[in-house]
Amino acid sequence: MRALIMKSKRLELRRTQDEDLSIVIAMEQDPDNSPYIEAWPFEQHRQTLDNEDYLHLVMESRNKGVIGFVIACGLADPSKNIELKRIVVAEKGKGYGKEALKSMMAFVFQELKGNRLWLDVYEHNERARSLYDSLGFQAQPGRLRATDIQQPSDATRTLMAILDNEYFAHRQARGNINRM
Repeated sequence: MRALIMKSKRLELRRTQDEDLSIVIAMEQDPDNSPYIEAWPFEQHRQTLDNEDYLHLVMESRNKGVIGFVIACGLADPSKNIELKRIVVAEKGKGYGKEALKSMMAFVFQELKGNRLWLDVYEHNERARSLYDSLGFQAQPGRLRATDIQQPSDATRTLMAILDNEYFAHRQARGNINRM
C-alpha cells in the first residue's frame, strides 16, 4: 500500500514502506547529509512506520523516484505540538526541500489542526536555518548544547517554531490565503 499523504507541484509525499528504508538509510549516511542529522539505525526507522505518533514519509519526484524523506512526531500530542524531526533531500539546491516543507506545514496546520510545528537545527546548518526563517519559523529562547557526540565540533542546536496563527498570517502576507 502506497498511501499518498501530500502532493505538490513536483513532489508526492507518501508513507514510507519497508522497501524504502534502505534508500532512507543511504541518504542519512551520505556525506552531504550526515553532518546535519543524527542517523538512526534501520530498526529505529522501522519502528516509526507503525507508530501512530510518527509520520515517516518519502518524497518522490514524478520522474526521479525517491529523492528524500520527512519524519514528524507528536501526532498523538493532545496539545498538537508537532515536531519536524527530520527532513533530508538527496538533490540540494533545486527547491525540493522547500516544496516538501511547505507541503508538510500545510498538512500539519490545515489537516492535523496543529497548534505548533517545531524543530531543532544545528547552528552550523545555515542553508536549513535560512529556509526555516523564510517560511516563518522563529528561533526560540535557549539552545541545545553539545547534543550529538558524533558531531563534537559543533553540536549546538537552535530551537525554532511556528504557531498556527503565524503560519496563516505568513501565508496571507504571501498572498496564499486559501485553506485546504
